[in-house]
Amino acid sequence: MVWQSFDHPTDTILQGMKFGLNRTSGALSSLTSWRSSDDPGTGDYSLKLDPRGSPQLFLIKGTTRREPYWRSAPWPWKKYPHVYNYTFENNEAGVMFSYHTYDPSITIRIVLDGVGILKPMAWHERDGNGDWREFWSAPKLRCDLYAHCGEYGSCDPLRVNTFECSCLPGDGSDGCVSKRVNSSSTCGEGDGFLRLEHVKLPDSSHAIWVDVLLSSSIDLECGKTCLSNCSCSAYAIVNANEEKKRLCLQWHGVLVDTTNRGTTDGYDLYVRVDAVELGFFSLSSISAATDDFSPANKLGHGGFGIVYKGQLPDGQEIAVKVLSKNSGQGTEEFENEAELIAKLQHRNLVKLLGCCIEHHQQMLVYEYLANRSLDSVLFDETRKVSLDWNKRYNIMVGIARGILYLHQDSRLRVIHRDLKTSNILLDADMNPKISDFGTARMFKGDVLGDRTHRIVGTYGYMSPEYAVLGHFSTKSDVFSFGVVLLEIISGIRINALCEEDEPQNLIGHVWELWKVDMERVMQVVDPSLEDEKEKRFEDILRCIQTALLCVQEKADDRPDMLAVLLMLNGERTLPSPKQPAFIFREHPLMSKQEEEEQCSINQVTITMCLSR
Repeated sequence: MVWQSFDHPTDTILQGMKFGLNRTSGALSSLTSWRSSDDPGTGDYSLKLDPRGSPQLFLIKGTTRREPYWRSAPWPWKKYPHVYNYTFENNEAGVMFSYHTYDPSITIRIVLDGVGILKPMAWHERDGNGDWREFWSAPKLRCDLYAHCGEYGSCDPLRVNTFECSCLPGDGSDGCVSKRVNSSSTCGEGDGFLRLEHVKLPDSSHAIWVDVLLSSSIDLECGKTCLSNCSCSAYAIVNANEEKKRLCLQWHGVLVDTTNRGTTDGYDLYVRVDAVELGFFSLSSISAATDDFSPANKLGHGGFGIVYKGQLPDGQEIAVKVLSKNSGQGTEEFENEAELIAKLQHRNLVKLLGCCIEHHQQMLVYEYLANRSLDSVLFDETRKVSLDWNKRYNIMVGIARGILYLHQDSRLRVIHRDLKTSNILLDADMNPKISDFGTARMFKGDVLGDRTHRIVGTYGYMSPEYAVLGHFSTKSDVFSFGVVLLEIISGIRINALCEEDEPQNLIGHVWELWKVDMERVMQVVDPSLEDEKEKRFEDILRCIQTALLCVQEKADDRPDMLAVLLMLNGERTLPSPKQPAFIFREHPLMSKQEEEEQCSINQVTITMCLSR
């Protein structure tokens, strides 16, 4: 036998014919169109099966410059149970498909015509008579053209001759890009997925099938394995009809040629996005959750605005931070906090659920923490009784771990610049979570700090080099943490001791006692811990000494947060602290007005501009 159409088709595939790659012979089946319906010469279009990734059909246009013109969906294809069925083989012999009809009175052939349309034609035989009828063709919409909306674009057919391009994910136009590709890291710790419903899955040439062990939770397992691979950009769960099971398909690299199929066809595609792209809330949903921002749901306020408690329809409690129009903070701080806290994920950092930017309103939506802020417990004579030494110590260690993550363990080096007890939130179990990243700054590589002419922070918590010269670094946060430690141990605000006859803050008070002897410094311990002072003497003393090491005047003398954590855990010998910063003593030349300024008890975050 020299030739047969089943092995070497021209422009037609018949039912029962195997079409694809024969690995034994190396032959790859293809269709070639006629020039026209009455000219059997070689036309401009050809059809081949691409065996890479998840196999799919490609319609190629051109004889010299051959470009993709149309692409089928990746295997497995949707089936038509009342008309015909597919059989697919992918083994050592080859990658091939064939089809057959359920009704023996119907014969189907697929023809590639001269204008690039793939036409399945059905022969309906009735009582010895019949005719060929076209029952489907592709492409016939502009959205069917390959990659019509470019990389990371989705084509949405509106009517037969109109379409709309959007970006994956979200709204956009031509020129879509992946925000993960352009971000500082393409393997974010807070990455997640946005679901696109009922779409023609993207070009699967670089997709892979992934075996997941738990078929009952394949959606979860498929997503987890995708997140564990930095190159994974999307995944889908598809049905293998002939095997009656669900499979995990993952894409690596760019996403091309995705089309919205409406509600009756296609699969759900889960596109990987940067954490900051997840979870936008509408103003109406936030209003409903907070009972139209009812005063009864007000949790507190600060320089940024008001925080409200709310509840989502699924029962989840939330805290909504509303940026006030009169706030000293603006869009820059809002965007900075949203970007940073979304990218940073740690058990001792507050979790951002989403945000709302609508009708000139700017809101951040956080997880609700039942015990609110640390200062609301620590400085309340009734509530502070619940904070025994173990709880205070666990809070100190938790805060230290959160700062260590910011400074060293996250993929970005972050300097908070406004650490204070009011920015430490407590969950139902009194676990601390650092919040308020509006003034934080992030750095790449080994950069440890910077200088600014715009000084932001809170008096009493700011290090001297930052408050006076605008120099901030990881050691600035260490200083602030030292102040927080002293407040947790003593139950006294940093500036609460300032009096007219003794202009001295908490740091100076502790230092004066420390210089006398170790027994005397225990006087600073919160009276509510009186029954535990003797039993916990060494632990408390170690924490006080660690705090004094953190607030030393020179930044180079202060330990880094890893050393601080080891000190708190008793895993490192503690050196003797040097004189702290801001030891305010009465001076003959100091006016009464200057004394009052030194002893400010304002806890509000401030912004101060200094010329260079």
